[in-house]
Parts: sequence; structure tokens; C-alpha cells
Amino acid sequence: MRQSDETLYNVVEQQVAQKRLEQHFGEVKVTDAIGANNEQIDADLAREYADTHEAP
Repeated sequence: MRQSDETLYNVVEQQVAQKRLEQHFGEVKVTDAIGANNEQIDADLAREYADTHEAP
């Protein structure tokens, strides 16, 4: 295979892969903003970092 043929093949592969990826856009529909509560996330992380995870 010549260099130009190989380059064209790679470009075509990339275009096919891009189209396959784009088919998944919009597939997940979430009714509320899961995980968008940064204050709660920060509080959860702080609690976990402070916990020694030692048995009582």
C-alpha cells in the first residue's frame, strides 16, 4: 500500500469512528442534575478524608 493510500484509509477510518461515536450523542436523558451539587460532594469528600475507617 502506498503512503497516500494508507493516509486515505486512516482518514476514512477516523470518519467512520467519528460517526459511530456521534450516534451515541443524546442517548442518556437525565431528568435532574445528578452529581451537580458541589457543596454536597465537598462535604462527602471531607467526611471520608476525616474518617480513619478504623473499626470502633
